[in-house]
Amino acid sequence: MCFLMMVLLLIHVVAKPHKVPKMRCERQLKKASGIAEDRRRALLLEEKEEPFVLFFIHVFKAAGSSVRTLLRRYAEKCGKRWVCLVTCTEGGNTKNGIVQCRLRDLVHLNRENVFARPPGRSKLRFNPSAELLGMQSDVIGGHYYYGMHRILPPDRKYTYFTVLREPVATWISGIRYHDKSLKTPVHVSRALAAAIPPDTTRRKYANAMTYMVPAAHAKGQPVAHKLELARYNLKHGIAIVGLVESWPVTVALLQAILDMQHAVPTMWQKALQVERNTAKTKFSGQDVLHRLPPHTFKEAAAFLSAENELYADAVLAHATACFNLIPTTQNNHLNCPFYQSAHTLMLHLNSTLYRPDLLPSRLGSELFTLFSSHQQQRVDDSVRATHQEYNRLNSQQEQKVVKSAIHHRVLNHTTTSLLTNKMMEKPSFPRRRRRFAAPNNNNNF
Repeated sequence: MCFLMMVLLLIHVVAKPHKVPKMRCERQLKKASGIAEDRRRALLLEEKEEPFVLFFIHVFKAAGSSVRTLLRRYAEKCGKRWVCLVTCTEGGNTKNGIVQCRLRDLVHLNRENVFARPPGRSKLRFNPSAELLGMQSDVIGGHYYYGMHRILPPDRKYTYFTVLREPVATWISGIRYHDKSLKTPVHVSRALAAAIPPDTTRRKYANAMTYMVPAAHAKGQPVAHKLELARYNLKHGIAIVGLVESWPVTVALLQAILDMQHAVPTMWQKALQVERNTAKTKFSGQDVLHRLPPHTFKEAAAFLSAENELYADAVLAHATACFNLIPTTQNNHLNCPFYQSAHTLMLHLNSTLYRPDLLPSRLGSELFTLFSSHQQQRVDDSVRATHQEYNRLNSQQEQKVVKSAIHHRVLNHTTTSLLTNKMMEKPSFPRRRRRFAAPNNNNNF
Protein backbone atom coordinates (compact mmCIF):
# COMPACT_ATOMS: atom_id res chain seq x y z
CA MET A 1 0.00 0.00 0.00
CA CYS A 2 1.45 3.31 -1.08
CA PHE A 3 1.68 6.14 1.37
CA LEU A 4 3.43 9.48 1.42
CA MET A 5 6.57 9.69 3.49
CA MET A 6 8.19 12.97 4.40
CA VAL A 7 11.89 12.56 4.97
CA LEU A 8 14.18 15.06 6.63
CA LEU A 9 17.54 15.05 4.92
CA LEU A 10 20.52 16.74 6.40
CA ILE A 11 23.44 18.14 3.02
CA HIS A 12 27.71 20.37 0.28
CA VAL A 13 28.79 19.89 -3.16
CA VAL A 14 26.51 21.07 -5.93
CA ALA A 15 26.52 18.80 -8.96
CA LYS A 16 27.09 20.60 -12.22
CA PRO A 17 24.06 20.33 -14.52
CA HIS A 18 24.40 18.36 -17.74
CA LYS A 19 23.69 20.01 -21.04
CA VAL A 20 20.84 17.75 -22.07
CA PRO A 21 19.75 17.61 -25.71
CA LYS A 22 16.05 17.42 -26.47
CA MET A 23 14.18 15.26 -28.95
CA ARG A 24 11.11 16.24 -30.95
CA CYS A 25 8.13 13.93 -31.34
CA GLU A 26 7.58 13.73 -35.10
CA ARG A 27 3.97 12.64 -34.85
CA GLN A 28 2.56 15.93 -36.14
CA LEU A 29 5.02 16.01 -39.01
CA LYS A 30 4.14 12.48 -40.07
CA LYS A 31 0.44 13.24 -40.20
CA ALA A 32 1.00 16.04 -42.69
CA SER A 33 0.50 14.75 -46.20
CA GLY A 34 3.30 14.93 -48.72
CA ILE A 35 6.16 15.45 -46.25
CA ALA A 36 9.02 13.10 -47.03
CA GLU A 37 11.76 11.91 -44.69
CA ASP A 38 14.31 14.44 -45.91
CA ARG A 39 11.75 17.23 -45.51
CA ARG A 40 11.03 16.20 -41.93
CA ARG A 41 14.75 16.14 -41.16
CA ALA A 42 15.08 19.57 -42.72
CA LEU A 43 12.31 20.85 -40.45
CA LEU A 44 14.19 19.53 -37.45
CA LEU A 45 17.34 21.31 -38.56
CA GLU A 46 15.39 24.52 -39.01
CA GLU A 47 14.38 24.19 -35.36
CA LYS A 48 18.09 23.95 -34.48
CA GLU A 49 17.61 20.50 -32.99
CA GLU A 50 20.30 17.91 -33.49
CA PRO A 51 19.15 14.27 -33.50
CA PHE A 52 20.67 12.21 -30.70
CA VAL A 53 20.47 8.68 -29.31
CA LEU A 54 18.89 7.98 -25.93
CA PHE A 55 20.39 5.09 -23.95
CA PHE A 56 18.20 3.70 -21.17
CA ILE A 57 20.05 1.53 -18.64
CA HIS A 58 17.53 -0.85 -17.12
CA VAL A 59 18.63 -1.44 -13.53
CA PHE A 60 17.25 -4.63 -12.00
CA LYS A 61 13.93 -4.11 -10.12
CA ALA A 62 13.87 -0.35 -10.65
CA ALA A 63 10.75 0.30 -12.78
CA GLY A 64 12.59 -0.86 -15.89
CA SER A 65 9.62 -2.69 -17.40
CA SER A 66 7.44 0.40 -17.03
CA VAL A 67 10.06 2.62 -18.65
CA ARG A 68 10.64 0.18 -21.51
CA THR A 69 6.90 0.03 -22.21
CA LEU A 70 6.75 3.83 -22.17
CA LEU A 71 9.73 4.21 -24.52
CA ARG A 72 8.32 1.62 -26.92
CA ARG A 73 4.98 3.42 -27.05
CA TYR A 74 6.82 6.71 -27.56
CA ALA A 75 8.73 5.23 -30.51
CA GLU A 76 5.50 3.98 -32.08
CA LYS A 77 3.71 7.30 -31.76
CA CYS A 78 6.59 9.64 -32.53
CA GLY A 79 8.37 7.85 -35.37
CA LYS A 80 11.52 6.81 -33.48
CA ARG A 81 13.51 3.61 -33.94
CA TRP A 82 13.46 1.63 -30.71
CA VAL A 83 15.75 -1.27 -29.79
CA CYS A 84 15.49 -3.41 -26.63
CA LEU A 85 18.50 -5.52 -25.59
CA VAL A 86 18.39 -8.25 -22.93
CA THR A 87 20.52 -11.19 -21.74
CA CYS A 88 23.73 -9.28 -22.33
CA THR A 89 27.09 -11.00 -21.88
CA GLU A 90 29.69 -8.84 -20.12
CA GLY A 91 27.14 -6.07 -19.84
CA GLY A 92 26.74 -5.80 -23.61
CA ASN A 93 30.42 -5.25 -24.22
CA THR A 94 31.21 -5.02 -27.94
CA LYS A 95 33.38 -7.86 -29.20
CA ASN A 96 34.46 -8.52 -32.79
CA GLY A 97 32.03 -5.91 -34.06
CA ILE A 98 28.94 -7.37 -32.38
CA VAL A 99 26.88 -6.44 -29.32
CA GLN A 100 26.75 -9.48 -27.04
CA CYS A 101 23.03 -9.25 -26.28
CA ARG A 102 19.73 -10.74 -27.38
CA LEU A 103 17.59 -8.48 -29.52
CA ARG A 104 14.21 -8.67 -27.83
CA ASP A 105 12.16 -5.91 -29.39
CA LEU A 106 12.24 -3.48 -32.33
CA VAL A 107 10.10 -0.57 -33.53
CA HIS A 108 10.43 0.96 -37.02
CA LEU A 109 13.39 -1.35 -37.72
CA ASN A 110 13.75 -4.76 -39.34
CA ARG A 111 16.03 -7.37 -37.85
CA GLU A 112 17.82 -7.75 -41.18
CA ASN A 113 18.86 -4.10 -40.90
CA VAL A 114 20.83 -4.57 -37.67
CA PHE A 115 22.48 -7.92 -38.35
CA ALA A 116 25.59 -8.16 -40.50
CA ARG A 117 24.91 -11.79 -41.43
CA PRO A 118 22.16 -12.95 -43.79
CA PRO A 119 19.16 -14.70 -42.23
CA GLY A 120 19.50 -18.46 -42.15
CA ARG A 121 17.60 -21.22 -40.51
CA SER A 122 18.01 -19.69 -37.06
CA LYS A 123 16.15 -16.51 -36.27
CA LEU A 124 18.06 -13.28 -35.97
CA ARG A 125 18.06 -12.85 -32.21
CA PHE A 126 21.55 -12.80 -30.74
CA ASN A 127 24.61 -10.60 -31.34
CA PRO A 128 23.44 -7.77 -33.60
CA SER A 129 26.00 -5.67 -35.45
CA ALA A 130 27.38 -2.85 -33.32
CA GLU A 131 27.95 -0.61 -36.35
CA LEU A 132 24.47 -1.09 -37.83
CA LEU A 133 22.80 -0.74 -34.45
CA GLY A 134 24.66 2.48 -33.73
CA MET A 135 23.86 3.99 -37.12
CA GLN A 136 20.12 3.29 -37.23
CA SER A 137 18.77 3.42 -33.67
CA ASP A 138 17.19 6.38 -31.89
CA VAL A 139 16.37 4.86 -28.49
CA ILE A 140 18.23 1.83 -27.07
CA GLY A 141 17.13 0.31 -23.77
CA GLY A 142 17.89 -2.84 -21.86
CA HIS A 143 19.97 -4.66 -19.26
CA TYR A 144 23.38 -3.45 -20.42
CA TYR A 145 26.13 -1.58 -18.60
CA TYR A 146 27.27 1.99 -19.02
CA GLY A 147 29.47 2.35 -22.10
CA MET A 148 27.06 1.28 -24.87
CA HIS A 149 27.61 4.66 -26.57
CA ARG A 150 30.82 3.27 -28.05
CA ILE A 151 28.78 1.63 -30.81
CA LEU A 152 27.80 5.04 -32.21
CA PRO A 153 29.58 6.80 -35.06
CA PRO A 154 31.80 9.67 -33.86
CA ASP A 155 29.40 12.34 -35.14
CA ARG A 156 26.27 11.02 -33.36
CA LYS A 157 25.36 12.66 -30.08
CA TYR A 158 23.85 10.71 -27.21
CA THR A 159 22.55 10.96 -23.67
CA TYR A 160 21.96 8.42 -20.91
CA PHE A 161 18.89 7.87 -18.77
CA THR A 162 18.39 5.46 -15.89
CA VAL A 163 16.12 4.89 -12.91
CA LEU A 164 17.33 3.86 -9.47
CA ARG A 165 15.52 2.62 -6.41
CA GLU A 166 16.26 2.62 -2.71
CA PRO A 167 18.64 -0.33 -2.12
CA VAL A 168 16.60 -1.89 0.70
CA ALA A 169 13.48 -1.90 -1.47
CA THR A 170 15.42 -3.25 -4.46
CA TRP A 171 16.92 -6.01 -2.34
CA ILE A 172 13.54 -7.11 -1.00
CA SER A 173 11.91 -6.94 -4.44
CA GLY A 174 14.76 -8.90 -6.02
CA ILE A 175 14.52 -11.73 -3.50
CA ARG A 176 10.77 -11.97 -4.05
CA TYR A 177 11.31 -11.93 -7.82
CA HIS A 178 13.69 -14.89 -7.73
CA ASP A 179 11.64 -16.89 -5.22
CA LYS A 180 7.92 -16.70 -5.97
CA SER A 181 7.08 -18.85 -2.93
CA LEU A 182 7.83 -15.96 -0.53
CA LYS A 183 4.31 -14.71 0.04
CA THR A 184 4.41 -13.23 3.57
CA PRO A 185 6.68 -10.72 5.35
CA VAL A 186 7.90 -13.48 7.67
CA HIS A 187 9.08 -15.61 4.74
CA VAL A 188 10.81 -12.66 3.11
CA SER A 189 12.56 -11.57 6.32
CA ARG A 190 13.95 -15.09 6.77
CA ALA A 191 15.16 -15.09 3.18
CA LEU A 192 16.86 -11.72 3.71
CA ALA A 193 18.67 -12.97 6.80
CA ALA A 194 19.84 -16.04 4.91
CA ALA A 195 21.05 -13.95 1.95
CA ILE A 196 23.44 -11.84 4.03
CA PRO A 197 26.97 -13.27 3.74
CA PRO A 198 28.76 -14.18 6.97
CA ASP A 199 31.51 -11.62 6.36
CA THR A 200 29.88 -8.38 5.27
CA THR A 201 33.20 -6.53 5.26
CA ARG A 202 34.37 -8.44 2.19
CA ARG A 203 31.14 -8.80 0.23
CA LYS A 204 28.73 -6.03 -0.71
CA TYR A 205 25.37 -5.92 -2.41
CA ALA A 206 26.04 -4.52 -5.90
CA ASN A 207 23.03 -3.99 -8.13
CA ALA A 208 22.83 -0.46 -9.54
CA MET A 209 26.57 -0.06 -9.00
CA THR A 210 27.19 -2.91 -11.44
CA TYR A 211 25.23 -1.24 -14.24
CA MET A 212 27.08 2.07 -13.84
CA VAL A 213 30.53 0.58 -14.54
CA PRO A 214 31.67 -0.83 -17.91
CA ALA A 215 32.34 -4.55 -17.72
CA ALA A 216 35.95 -4.16 -18.84
CA HIS A 217 36.67 -1.84 -15.89
CA ALA A 218 34.76 -3.81 -13.27
CA LYS A 219 36.16 -7.30 -13.64
CA GLY A 220 38.30 -8.28 -10.67
CA GLN A 221 38.22 -4.81 -9.11
CA PRO A 222 37.46 -4.24 -5.41
CA VAL A 223 34.12 -2.80 -4.37
CA ALA A 224 35.62 0.56 -3.39
CA HIS A 225 37.06 1.01 -6.89
CA LYS A 226 33.76 0.02 -8.54
CA LEU A 227 31.86 2.45 -6.33
CA GLU A 228 34.21 5.28 -7.26
CA LEU A 229 33.75 4.59 -10.99
CA ALA A 230 29.99 4.21 -10.62
CA ARG A 231 29.67 7.52 -8.77
CA TYR A 232 31.79 9.28 -11.38
CA ASN A 233 29.73 7.90 -14.31
CA LEU A 234 26.46 8.69 -12.56
CA LYS A 235 27.54 12.29 -12.03
CA HIS A 236 29.31 13.02 -15.33
CA GLY A 237 27.98 10.45 -17.80
CA ILE A 238 24.26 10.03 -17.12
CA ALA A 239 22.31 13.19 -17.83
CA ILE A 240 18.89 12.10 -16.52
CA VAL A 241 18.51 10.07 -13.32
CA GLY A 242 15.04 8.97 -12.28
CA LEU A 243 13.85 7.53 -8.98
CA VAL A 244 11.16 4.95 -8.35
CA GLU A 245 10.32 6.91 -5.20
CA SER A 246 9.77 10.01 -7.33
CA TRP A 247 7.97 8.46 -10.29
CA PRO A 248 5.86 11.49 -11.40
CA VAL A 249 9.00 13.63 -11.64
CA THR A 250 10.79 10.82 -13.49
CA VAL A 251 8.04 10.73 -16.12
CA ALA A 252 8.13 14.52 -16.36
CA LEU A 253 11.90 14.43 -16.97
CA LEU A 254 11.44 12.00 -19.84
CA GLN A 255 8.71 14.16 -21.31
CA ALA A 256 10.95 17.22 -21.03
CA ILE A 257 13.65 15.71 -23.26
CA LEU A 258 11.55 13.51 -25.59
CA ASP A 259 8.35 15.48 -26.20
CA MET A 260 9.22 19.12 -25.86
CA GLN A 261 6.19 20.29 -27.88
CA HIS A 262 3.71 18.08 -25.92
CA ALA A 263 2.52 16.16 -28.97
CA VAL A 264 1.33 13.11 -26.98
CA PRO A 265 0.22 14.38 -23.54
CA THR A 266 -2.18 11.49 -22.94
CA MET A 267 0.63 8.96 -23.17
CA TRP A 268 2.59 10.67 -20.41
CA GLN A 269 -0.48 10.94 -18.19
CA LYS A 270 -1.17 7.22 -18.53
CA ALA A 271 2.44 6.43 -17.64
CA LEU A 272 1.88 7.86 -14.16
CA GLN A 273 -0.52 5.04 -13.24
CA VAL A 274 1.31 2.11 -14.85
CA GLU A 275 2.63 -0.70 -12.64
CA ARG A 276 4.32 -3.66 -14.33
CA ASN A 277 6.21 -6.71 -13.19
CA THR A 278 4.94 -6.48 -9.60
CA ALA A 279 4.42 -9.29 -7.11
CA LYS A 280 0.96 -10.80 -6.84
CA THR A 281 0.95 -10.49 -3.05
CA LYS A 282 1.58 -6.90 -2.00
CA PHE A 283 2.79 -5.85 1.42
CA SER A 284 4.99 -3.12 2.80
CA GLY A 285 8.73 -3.54 2.95
CA GLN A 286 8.67 -2.05 6.41
CA ASP A 287 6.73 -5.10 7.57
CA VAL A 288 9.69 -7.18 6.41
CA LEU A 289 12.34 -5.01 8.04
CA HIS A 290 10.51 -4.88 11.38
CA ARG A 291 10.80 -8.66 11.58
CA LEU A 292 14.57 -8.65 11.19
CA PRO A 293 16.53 -9.06 14.45
CA PRO A 294 18.64 -6.00 15.40
CA HIS A 295 21.98 -7.72 14.73
CA THR A 296 20.71 -8.92 11.35
CA PHE A 297 19.67 -5.41 10.39
CA LYS A 298 23.14 -4.08 11.25
CA GLU A 299 24.65 -6.71 8.99
CA ALA A 300 22.18 -5.79 6.26
CA ALA A 301 23.10 -2.10 6.59
CA ALA A 302 26.78 -2.95 6.15
CA PHE A 303 25.88 -5.21 3.23
CA LEU A 304 24.03 -2.34 1.51
CA SER A 305 26.45 0.47 2.37
CA ALA A 306 27.99 0.83 -1.12
CA GLU A 307 24.59 0.88 -2.82
CA ASN A 308 23.34 3.46 -0.33
CA GLU A 309 26.28 5.72 -1.21
CA LEU A 310 25.40 5.46 -4.90
CA TYR A 311 21.70 6.02 -4.21
CA ALA A 312 22.50 9.22 -2.33
CA ASP A 313 24.28 10.49 -5.45
CA ALA A 314 21.26 9.42 -7.51
CA VAL A 315 18.92 11.53 -5.34
CA LEU A 316 21.20 14.54 -5.84
CA ALA A 317 21.39 13.94 -9.62
CA HIS A 318 17.61 13.54 -9.76
CA ALA A 319 17.11 16.85 -7.96
CA THR A 320 19.61 18.58 -10.25
CA ALA A 321 17.86 17.33 -13.39
CA CYS A 322 14.49 18.30 -11.95
CA PHE A 323 15.56 21.86 -11.16
CA ASN A 324 17.16 22.30 -14.58
CA LEU A 325 14.55 20.71 -16.86
CA ILE A 326 11.10 20.95 -15.30
CA PRO A 327 9.53 24.42 -15.47
CA THR A 328 8.34 25.82 -12.17
CA THR A 329 5.08 26.89 -13.80
CA GLN A 330 3.80 23.33 -14.17
CA ASN A 331 1.32 21.71 -11.81
CA ASN A 332 2.45 20.90 -8.30
CA HIS A 333 2.48 17.14 -8.82
CA LEU A 334 5.10 17.58 -11.56
CA ASN A 335 7.32 20.00 -9.68
CA CYS A 336 10.49 18.94 -7.91
CA PRO A 337 9.53 17.16 -4.66
CA PHE A 338 11.74 19.41 -2.54
CA TYR A 339 10.74 22.40 -0.48
CA GLN A 340 12.25 24.48 2.29
CA SER A 341 10.66 24.85 5.70
CA ALA A 342 12.21 26.60 8.70
CA HIS A 343 15.82 26.31 7.48
CA THR A 344 15.43 22.61 6.72
CA LEU A 345 15.00 20.78 3.45
CA MET A 346 12.14 18.35 3.12
CA LEU A 347 11.92 15.68 0.47
CA HIS A 348 8.62 14.01 -0.44
CA LEU A 349 9.09 10.43 -1.54
CA ASN A 350 6.59 7.62 -1.86
CA SER A 351 6.09 4.25 -0.25
CA THR A 352 9.30 2.40 -1.08
CA LEU A 353 11.60 4.68 0.91
CA TYR A 354 11.72 2.21 3.78
CA ARG A 355 14.78 3.24 5.76
CA PRO A 356 15.99 6.79 5.08
CA ASP A 357 18.34 6.51 8.07
CA LEU A 358 20.54 4.23 5.95
CA LEU A 359 21.33 7.06 3.54
CA PRO A 360 24.60 8.93 4.13
CA SER A 361 24.28 12.05 6.25
CA ARG A 362 26.20 14.06 3.60
CA LEU A 363 23.15 13.91 1.34
CA GLY A 364 21.29 16.40 3.49
CA SER A 365 23.91 19.13 3.21
CA GLU A 366 24.42 18.55 -0.52
CA LEU A 367 20.70 18.69 -1.28
CA PHE A 368 20.25 21.76 0.87
CA THR A 369 23.11 23.52 -0.94
CA LEU A 370 21.61 22.56 -4.29
CA PHE A 371 18.16 23.71 -3.23
CA SER A 372 19.48 27.01 -1.85
CA SER A 373 21.49 27.61 -5.01
CA HIS A 374 18.43 26.90 -7.14
CA GLN A 375 16.26 29.18 -5.02
CA GLN A 376 18.87 31.94 -5.26
CA GLN A 377 19.03 31.44 -9.02
CA ARG A 378 15.25 31.76 -9.19
CA VAL A 379 15.43 34.95 -7.13
CA ASP A 380 18.18 36.32 -9.37
CA ASP A 381 16.18 35.40 -12.47
CA SER A 382 13.09 37.02 -10.98
CA VAL A 383 15.00 40.20 -10.13
CA ARG A 384 16.57 40.23 -13.57
CA ALA A 385 13.18 39.73 -15.20
CA THR A 386 11.74 42.51 -13.03
CA HIS A 387 14.51 44.88 -14.09
CA GLN A 388 14.00 43.96 -17.73
CA GLU A 389 10.27 44.53 -17.44
CA TYR A 390 10.89 47.82 -15.65
CA ASN A 391 13.30 48.95 -18.37
CA ARG A 392 10.87 47.82 -21.03
CA LEU A 393 8.00 49.72 -19.44
CA ASN A 394 10.18 52.79 -19.01
CA SER A 395 11.22 52.55 -22.61
CA GLN A 396 7.61 52.18 -23.70
CA GLN A 397 6.61 55.14 -21.52
CA GLU A 398 9.41 57.25 -22.97
CA GLN A 399 8.35 56.25 -26.46
CA LYS A 400 4.78 57.21 -25.63
CA VAL A 401 5.93 60.60 -24.32
CA VAL A 402 8.06 61.22 -27.41
CA LYS A 403 5.26 60.11 -29.71
CA SER A 404 2.82 62.32 -27.84
CA ALA A 405 5.16 65.31 -28.09
CA ILE A 406 5.73 64.71 -31.77
CA HIS A 407 2.02 64.30 -32.29
CA HIS A 408 1.31 67.59 -30.51
CA ARG A 409 4.05 69.35 -32.44
CA VAL A 410 2.73 68.09 -35.75
CA LEU A 411 -0.81 68.96 -34.75
CA ASN A 412 0.16 72.47 -33.67
CA HIS A 413 2.23 72.98 -36.80
CA THR A 414 -0.62 71.76 -38.99
CA THR A 415 -3.17 73.94 -37.21
CA THR A 416 -0.93 77.01 -37.46
CA SER A 417 -0.33 76.40 -41.15
CA LEU A 418 -4.01 76.01 -41.85
CA LEU A 419 -4.87 79.20 -39.98
CA THR A 420 -2.12 81.14 -41.73
CA ASN A 421 -3.22 79.95 -45.14
CA LYS A 422 -6.82 80.79 -44.29
CA MET A 423 -5.96 84.31 -43.28
CA MET A 424 -3.97 84.95 -46.45
CA GLU A 425 -6.83 83.93 -48.69
CA LYS A 426 -9.20 86.59 -50.13
CA PRO A 427 -12.50 86.86 -48.36
CA SER A 428 -15.19 85.02 -50.11
CA PHE A 429 -18.90 85.38 -49.63
CA PRO A 430 -21.44 82.68 -50.14
CA ARG A 431 -23.24 82.86 -53.43
CA ARG A 432 -26.95 83.35 -53.45
CA ARG A 433 -28.90 80.43 -54.65
CA ARG A 434 -30.49 81.17 -57.99
CA ARG A 435 -34.21 80.96 -57.84
CA PHE A 436 -36.32 80.13 -60.88
CA ALA A 437 -39.85 81.47 -61.33
CA ALA A 438 -42.68 79.09 -61.69
CA PRO A 439 -43.75 78.55 -65.28
CA ASN A 440 -46.64 80.74 -66.47
CA ASN A 441 -48.97 78.84 -68.68
CA ASN A 442 -50.85 82.00 -69.73
CA ASN A 443 -48.00 83.51 -71.70
CA ASN A 444 -49.05 85.06 -75.05
CA PHE A 445 -46.97 84.66 -78.13
